[in-house]
Amino acid sequence: MFLQFETPRDVIDLGGISRSGAGFEALAGAAGFGLPPVAVQYLAGAGHGAVYRGTRVQPRDIDLPLYLFAANRPALQQLQRRLSLALAEEAVLRLVDDDGTSWTLRVHRVGGGSYVYGADTTGTRDLQTVITLRAADPFWTHSRTQTRRISNAGGGRGLVSRLVALRVSGSQAIGTMAIDNTLSDAPAYPAWTVNGPGHDLDVRLPGGVGFTWRGTLTAGERLVIDTKAGTAYRGSANAYADFAPAPKLFSLPAGVTTVRASLLGVTSASSITCAWQARRWAVV
Repeated sequence: MFLQFETPRDVIDLGGISRSGAGFEALAGAAGFGLPPVAVQYLAGAGHGAVYRGTRVQPRDIDLPLYLFAANRPALQQLQRRLSLALAEEAVLRLVDDDGTSWTLRVHRVGGGSYVYGADTTGTRDLQTVITLRAADPFWTHSRTQTRRISNAGGGRGLVSRLVALRVSGSQAIGTMAIDNTLSDAPAYPAWTVNGPGHDLDVRLPGGVGFTWRGTLTAGERLVIDTKAGTAYRGSANAYADFAPAPKLFSLPAGVTTVRASLLGVTSASSITCAWQARRWAVV
């Protein structure tokens, strides 16, 4: 397991000293990788105690001790410049597991990065500092995107990937997909991609929570519904107005969830795909 710090311009290996003898190293004492803080709301009434009203997860702060080591002072200055540039913008903090998969947070620096000569340095080749990072979304997101798909390919029989059941006619596709989100311990937000032709998309959980999109897709058109962002786009055009009243763009709880999806007016080119990334409260 090791850490990486990534921006569009650079990837900083935070285990570089252990592997190559120089570079950056995340030290023992890092804080903020566990459960994020929460704000719990209670309503105090006239009687004893209070009534629980809900919990809101707060942004996550991470204190990350870093050690920089180089062959000489110019090389150390170059490492410091790389770190300064990386911390000047939004970055990705990535924890890479032994199997090659990873968990990420999008972070900004909110403090730290200073050092004291003679205390945090030993000459002109190294320095030690602590940076404080804040993740507005405190949940760790897995690197692998998982998908489930319903399609009408196969001449009316339906070509289905990992579905519990499917019913397809010449103009209608109805599928029940088992979405395995056991890698998560926090809710994950799916993105629904619908390839036309088709109209009147309906996606529901067993209890009836879900949404209906009343628009129409022609052959070659694509609808993307992002439940985390709360958006719907037909190509580049905003298609949110085509939702039926009070859509519930639900998240996927940890575990296995059964979802029913249907689309009218389909052909062999039509399909419904659910894609999501697992999320966790904490990593270790």
